[in-house]
Amino acid sequence: TADQVLKDGSGTFVEKSHVTMAHFSQLSQQKFRDTYGHLDGSSVSVSVTDLIIGETVSAFSVIVPKKTDGETPLDIPPLQNAYAHITIWFGKGESAARSNDLPTMVERGEAKRVMLEEGVQVSGKIGYWFI
Repeated sequence: TADQVLKDGSGTFVEKSHVTMAHFSQLSQQKFRDTYGHLDGSSVSVSVTDLIIGETVSAFSVIVPKKTDGETPLDIPPLQNAYAHITIWFGKGESAARSNDLPTMVERGEAKRVMLEEGVQVSGKIGYWFI
């Protein structure tokens, strides 16, 4: 349970929450910059639709808009990740990347989806970790 996680440290809560638009394993650095680089520093509001809780990983599902916020909205290209989400916790010995499997885990009965009555808007800035 979450109480056990807090007491015994059997997991990691993600402090630098983010939505992965594309992972370096999906695109070359040049293709990544060409596709998403113009958005760096732009404001965006995503809609949180639900929480998926698995035994070893949990995440908020999100809808990423087609445009950035602001006076001059920029087009946001489609995400490379099939599941748009914000990982919030992963268990000891687990990887945050496992959250990409949460929708499939729900289908197999290995995770629970908790729908929000109304989507919650979360605002942030688009930024990248180039390697």
